[in-house]
Amino acid sequence: MSKYTGPKCKLCKKYGEKLYLKGDRCWSDKCPAAKETPSGGGSGTKTFRKQKSEYAIHLQEKQKSRILFGLGEKQLRKVFNDVSRKKGIKGENLLSALSRRLDNVIYRLTMTSSLPQARQIVGHRFVKVNGRVCNFPSRELKTGDKISFTEKGKKIDSVKKSLEHSGSKNIPDWLKLEKDTMTGTIDRDITSEDLIQAGIDQRLIVEFYSR
Repeated sequence: MSKYTGPKCKLCKKYGEKLYLKGDRCWSDKCPAAKETPSGGGSGTKTFRKQKSEYAIHLQEKQKSRILFGLGEKQLRKVFNDVSRKKGIKGENLLSALSRRLDNVIYRLTMTSSLPQARQIVGHRFVKVNGRVCNFPSRELKTGDKISFTEKGKKIDSVKKSLEHSGSKNIPDWLKLEKDTMTGTIDRDITSEDLIQAGIDQRLIVEFYSR
């Protein structure tokens, strides 16, 4: 299934914020997005941008959510259709479901330096959920679920390196990392405030798919 491919650093510039798509590089001084750009591009010339249409604004936010969670269009639409049948606010249900995907949880726990890496180690059967091996990156976790590694998974250099630098990264409040044992837990339910911190306007995505 197709994913967005292309210069990842340009995406941060396009959306006007750091999307943390290049692993440890995004947390270092080498990140281009961390360097301030003078207004007007520094060339002394004025730039004019066409005002975006309402459709373009909704589309961009939907595309941004795809990029942040590493999903194809069919995958994202399927998740939206699934949560639309549940009680509650559609937008909050959507972001909560995306946030609790196994691959995203592993990445947000800083067990890997990138989302693709998290998806890879799950697919290679190096991850356990509640003590049982799980190779489905899309598995939606619940509060109280515990994520750990197999013995081979604990020896992966990239995993050990990522955990070593976990202190310099932001772990969501609803997750708990036990660095010494290389385990993580869905510590509590995701709240509306947690979803706001995700930096996605859920309303725009719901309106896009509800057209």
